Amino acid sequence: MKKYTGRAIFLCFALAAAVAAGGCGTGRRQGKGAGADAFLTEDSLEAESESAAGQEEAGAGTALQDNKEQRAGQTRAVDAQIELMSFGNTGRNIVEIPQFVTESGESTRAMEDLNAETEPLQELYEKVKEEDDGVSFVEIRSYIMPTTRFLQVTTTYCEYPTYGTWGDLMTLAYDTETDTAITAREALKMSGYTGDQLSLSVHKAFVKAGLSGQIESTEMEGFELDDTGKVTAIYMKLGVRAEESDSSFEAFYRYVPTTGKIFMMAFSDEDEGDGSREVGGSEMTQ
Repeated sequence: MKKYTGRAIFLCFALAAAVAAGGCGTGRRQGKGAGADAFLTEDSLEAESESAAGQEEAGAGTALQDNKEQRAGQTRAVDAQIELMSFGNTGRNIVEIPQFVTESGESTRAMEDLNAETEPLQELYEKVKEEDDGVSFVEIRSYIMPTTRFLQVTTTYCEYPTYGTWGDLMTLAYDTETDTAITAREALKMSGYTGDQLSLSVHKAFVKAGLSGQIESTEMEGFELDDTGKVTAIYMKLGVRAEESDSSFEAFYRYVPTTGKIFMMAFSDEDEGDGSREVGGSEMTQ
C-alpha cells in the first residue's frame, strides 16, 4: 500500500474545447443529487445566489462546532494517514481505494465511518473481476489533498466501456483536530448552501461562462477544505444536453463559491513517481 501523510496534490482544472461556446437556457427542472427538483428562473437564480452567499460563512462555523460537540472527549488520531489499496492492478484495471489508518494500527470511529464509504469501490472492482468478460474493466484513481488540519482524498471511479459519462467521484476528509468524518453531505452543510441553492448557483455560473447546452441534472460529489474548515470548492457532476441534439453527457466541474466561477475538471493519468498525479488546466473564459 502507498502511504500519504502530508504531501498535497493541487488540482487545477481545464476547459474542454467542446464546451467553449454558446448559451444555456433557464427554466429547466434539475434531476437527482444536490439540486433535485430545483426549478430555475432568472429571478430565483439571483435571489438564491445572494441568500447562499450570506449563509456560507455562518454555515461552515456552525457545522464545525456541531462536529466538535459530537466528538468532545473522544480520542483523536494524531498519526492518521491515508493508504491506497491497489489489489494488484491486473490487466486494464486500475484500483486505488483510499483507507484512513494510523501507524499504531488503531482507528477511531470517524476513520471507520470514512472507510465504510469506500466499500462500494471495492465491490465495483470485485464485480468486474468476477465477470472477467474480456471487455469490461474499472478505473479507480485517488488524489490526496491534505492540509495541516484535514486529510482529504478525492477518488474518481468508472466501469468501462462507457459512453457519455465520466463516471462518479467522491471526496472524503478527516479532521485531525476533532476526529470528525466529512463527506459531501457534511460539506454541503458547511458550505452554507442548501441543495437547491447550490444547484441554482452552479446553473448561474454555467450560463455566465457562456457554455453550450442545457443542464439537466446537478449532483454534488466532492469538495475542497482549507485549514479553517471553509469549503473553498465544490465538485459537481453535471448532466448536460447538447443544443439542437438529443445527445447528452455527464462531466465533472469545479465550482468556486467565493468567485461564482466554474471549471471543467481534467484529471491526468501521469504518475509523478511517488504514486501522486497532478491535474492541469486553465480557468474558464468568463
